[in-house]
Amino acid sequence: MKNIFGIFKKPEDNNFSKFVLRKLSDENADKAKHLSNEGDDLSKKKVPPQWLSLVSVVAIGFGLLFVVLMFFAKDGFVNALQTRGYFFYIGIGLFLVGLIIQIIVRIKNKKINSDPEVEDYATRVDVAVKECEFELNIPETATKMDILFVVLKKNKKGEEKLSLIGLVQYINQELKVFIENDLLCFADSYMVLGIPLNSVKGIKTINKKIPLPQWNKPETFNSPAYKQYKLHTNTSGFIWNKPYYEVDFNIDGEDYCLFLPCYEKEAFLRLFDSEVPNLD
Repeated sequence: MKNIFGIFKKPEDNNFSKFVLRKLSDENADKAKHLSNEGDDLSKKKVPPQWLSLVSVVAIGFGLLFVVLMFFAKDGFVNALQTRGYFFYIGIGLFLVGLIIQIIVRIKNKKINSDPEVEDYATRVDVAVKECEFELNIPETATKMDILFVVLKKNKKGEEKLSLIGLVQYINQELKVFIENDLLCFADSYMVLGIPLNSVKGIKTINKKIPLPQWNKPETFNSPAYKQYKLHTNTSGFIWNKPYYEVDFNIDGEDYCLFLPCYEKEAFLRLFDSEVPNLD
């Protein structure tokens, strides 16, 4: 089965190309690319690097391990402290270092939202996005929805497999979704994809926990609006999602699919006039 929103190292392996309805003009595409590059540079300058959060997690983890091992030592805590107390103090030191790093990262992240340079960039991006959506004829009534983009590779048989290289395998990317001329359409600021509505076979539950690298909704992931989905995060910043959903299609005799995070199933099903079969 081919994932419509699979991400491959080789662009020619991407499956979405055959479903492109319309693309952004070269002029606006260049503007968008320039803004994207500017955003990457701004992020590098303003946002703490991901590895810093990972270092804090490792430091806290090993720090707690050293301390706990001392308390549960077979010869007793007091004797362990006297004979190998350096483990205890190293553990406390590692824990404090990790905690301080986390505090610094959180403070910097909070300051980003009120940064004048970031606010100016966000305003220019909003204007550019509206121009792109107008050119692409994306209706204002389109539903903003997270779709899971999946990092894939192909084995020697040409089969699609999850790529385990890198920290992220699933990316919850916000798209605008709408119905147009019996097509289920997915749009970003660069293009619109159209998939025949009559190709939808059904939806199934994948009862697996996966980490998501970002949160795109105006409400926080732990707000009352999303409480029922039991989303949670950890010190690395990933948001854990379980389950996710696979929507299956049969297009021109070939099987395709796309993945939805748990919190988008209801919004997706509301797009259809008729009931989408449950494949579980």
